[in-house]
Amino acid sequence: MRFAVDTGGTFTDLLVEDDDGLLHMYKAPTTPADPVAGVLAAFELAAADRGGDARSLLARGDLFIHGTTIATNAILTGRTAKTAFLTTAGHPDILVFREAGRMGLPMFDLSESTARTAAMIGVFNGIGASVPPNAGSFRRIAVRLRENCAVGVPRHPTSCSLATTNLADRVINAVQAALAELGDGFGMAEHGAIMSAGDGVISGRDARRHGAPFVNQVILGQTLGGASPAADGWLTILTPGTAGMCLWDSVEIDELQYPIRVHERRLVPDSEGAGRWRGAPALSVEFGPLDEPVDVIFAVDGRINGPIGVQGGQAGAPARNYRRVATGERIELGALVAIRLERDETIVGVCCGGGGYGRPIDRDPARVARDVAEGYVTRARAEAVYGVVLDAAGAVDAAATARRRAVTLSFPGRGPG
Repeated sequence: MRFAVDTGGTFTDLLVEDDDGLLHMYKAPTTPADPVAGVLAAFELAAADRGGDARSLLARGDLFIHGTTIATNAILTGRTAKTAFLTTAGHPDILVFREAGRMGLPMFDLSESTARTAAMIGVFNGIGASVPPNAGSFRRIAVRLRENCAVGVPRHPTSCSLATTNLADRVINAVQAALAELGDGFGMAEHGAIMSAGDGVISGRDARRHGAPFVNQVILGQTLGGASPAADGWLTILTPGTAGMCLWDSVEIDELQYPIRVHERRLVPDSEGAGRWRGAPALSVEFGPLDEPVDVIFAVDGRINGPIGVQGGQAGAPARNYRRVATGERIELGALVAIRLERDETIVGVCCGGGGYGRPIDRDPARVARDVAEGYVTRARAEAVYGVVLDAAGAVDAAATARRRAVTLSFPGRGPG
């Protein structure tokens, strides 16, 4: 019997080859503070599958292979201890082997097909639904890619294994925003970047099921939708490539499946990229463990720069993630998060809002009034940014709105007084 283990930053995978040559795979959550615990947990799962214990299973093995990406992850995140590498003079550091002897190259290269597809998605997002995405229209697009760059044609043996959504989404956003520069009616504002804690990977042990281990990614939701020349940003876009096709989890089902309680899932007022067509407002999700600790792992983009608006539209709000401790204090988290939530603690994930399209001052006042009624926009923002004044009943005060917008047009970016 032979064993092979891969310890990753999120999961530990165990592959067991029986004496008859059959392969079986088992997955357990990685414990960042003690990676051995993840290995032992995977063996416990394999042993339970055979009706025995981990010690007996290990005794039957004649080969144990172990690999890990933890060191690579530590280098990528910069979370390494001060370390010295002693080597023969003239020999570069050990990371050179990963890049087949080449120094200073990007580590997140897209594959050629991913780079090409991302650019094409941006084109079709930017030219509207009147052009069908089919073989005929695909042939009319010439995507020119440079060799040996992060979003071009990688040179063998460059690894593309880290090229997933984020970099491809950047290409899509760049293309659709660039098309907007052709003129009003083209392109789209930028969509927000993923992901917030609301889509984090959770793991731990469920006391309701006699301490059984669990691990999964919850999809409690992100909005992120950028505005188009003819519509507001989509509330469930998730990513430009996903294009709204990813369904949000049911709160009730997540709470039944995992020992967590979802305290909040709501839209955040005034987080949209204002515009003639506004971006989607951000979504805030807050959840925490029931009784036993829960580990949460996620990586968030868009914390510094929110998705840009186009044709005079404003940027959407950047992402924010927090840990709420037992006292109620919120502690802001960084871009790469792996934390253990104790009882009476929660994690709060606020995704980006989407970018706006066109000047906010040109938005239909009736739409602004409806946004205020729906809670997407506050009265103060409606007046300050969109130039729309509402009466006590929430209806548009046409005369006051006209005066307000005249002042804004006379002094762009400033309110009256």
